[in-house]
Amino acid sequence: MIATLLLLLLQVAAPTQPALSGMVVDARAPFLQPLFDARVELVSDSSSPLTLRTDANGRFVFSNVRAGRYRVSVSGQGFLRKTRTVTLVAGQPRNDIVIGLDAAPTIYGRIKDTNNVPIANILVEAIKVVYGPRGDRSVASVESALSDDRGEYHLYWLDSGDYYIRASALMPKPGVPVPANPLANSFNTFFAPTYYPGFRDPKDAATIHLRAGANLSAFDFRLQPTSTVDLWGNISSYGTGEGVGTLVTAMPAGAVASVQKFEGKSISPPDKNAGDFKLNGMFPGTFIVSAQFSQGSQKLTVHRKFTLKGTERAFILKLSPGSAVSGGIAAESGAALDLRSVRVALDSTDPDLPSPEIAAVDRDGQFAVARVEPGEYAIRMVNLPGEAYLKSAKSGDADTLSKPLRVEYGSPPIIRAVLGMDGSRLEGTVVDGAGRAVPDATVVLVPDLARRDAPELYRIETSGDDGRFTLHGIPPGEYKLFAWESIEPNAYLYSSYLGAYENRGTAFNVPASSSGTATVRVIPAD
Repeated sequence: MIATLLLLLLQVAAPTQPALSGMVVDARAPFLQPLFDARVELVSDSSSPLTLRTDANGRFVFSNVRAGRYRVSVSGQGFLRKTRTVTLVAGQPRNDIVIGLDAAPTIYGRIKDTNNVPIANILVEAIKVVYGPRGDRSVASVESALSDDRGEYHLYWLDSGDYYIRASALMPKPGVPVPANPLANSFNTFFAPTYYPGFRDPKDAATIHLRAGANLSAFDFRLQPTSTVDLWGNISSYGTGEGVGTLVTAMPAGAVASVQKFEGKSISPPDKNAGDFKLNGMFPGTFIVSAQFSQGSQKLTVHRKFTLKGTERAFILKLSPGSAVSGGIAAESGAALDLRSVRVALDSTDPDLPSPEIAAVDRDGQFAVARVEPGEYAIRMVNLPGEAYLKSAKSGDADTLSKPLRVEYGSPPIIRAVLGMDGSRLEGTVVDGAGRAVPDATVVLVPDLARRDAPELYRIETSGDDGRFTLHGIPPGEYKLFAWESIEPNAYLYSSYLGAYENRGTAFNVPASSSGTATVRVIPAD
């Protein structure tokens, strides 16, 4: 009896958590068409993602979800991914979420040689321009396919946006089946990477603009044979200087979805040529060369970006465990702060190179980012308290906000970060040309021209399902406010991109320790 009474009391005392539910439908259908087995992910900044699949009626339910701001990301086979931002209030469940998915675009075409003969086994990739944490441009292969025995290829279910198309020879590997090729000597013929409509240099590539539901054809290539090049080198431990036997891999830069890679095993000790390796049959271009090796309980890694113009015979790789980058955070005012919710990230300025795991901060503001490979990094802090903002960060005498933090083989001087406590807050609504609220727009507060090289001064948020947004921790100064219906992450940090929209921004002066409101008109997707 007592146990039963205690259980009932606990049930009454337990706070009721709101639930979030809704439906995923086909946005193209003239009537309500639920989508079965769509993947729904619920993401917040303070908890691990929750994932489930829609039922036969297209419905999904997340139970016992804490109050807060969430991103609901939905994807389905053959459809474009869509993300909605919703806010849950304690005691107020949301069951009105309806997310319509648009059909994903497809590109197809044919690959032929100079004699107009179809070529099979050609790797065709859809490539997007991406931007690093300081606005550095790079490319990423987001989808790939092999041409068949008729030379035809299909790149299915791409996101909307601008693409380049690249075709290159896929080197055959023992035991790996590939489509039949009508060319009897196909395996003895190598075709250099070619960008549509037929150029070797990516700067000459034609941009293909994709929109939801589009199926674009006749993106045909005519490839010319060329010679392959090789990469010879040596890999060793930075700590001991001794060559090691391990697998060395080279992948084209930006090859997120590419199956194209070149591998070779280095010679193991005690051979006098320990660490020597050779990668055969490569093509000129930019590659990420990587390897890993276990030395006792210690894991050594290396990632190096390299442009191969011809056969290279003296390529050096140094394996290391990475360095620890330590630091401390303090308020400019000297006030005591509990910073345990803060996280510190070091983002590689080159999108093709890896970034270390994000680091926690202790009660006293101390942090340590582990296993940082040699390279350049941008420092970023999330979950800062109240309207605080990162005002300065120095590693020794080096300013790590105006310039990237350079990490070599060894820990750099401790980072001393100072938080400004006079930050401001800006609330507002994103609207379209008719004054209607626009959900899921990317809102960006951009500093004036003199300060645009400082990424930490930008403020970014996604409008909620009511079109509203809140920007926190804004340093005092002059700004322009923008809102895009669709934009690649970090594209606003690239000056040429932002320049095309300069007259679409709304100018703001943000005084210290202030609160303001704004209405911003969305820049529609092209």
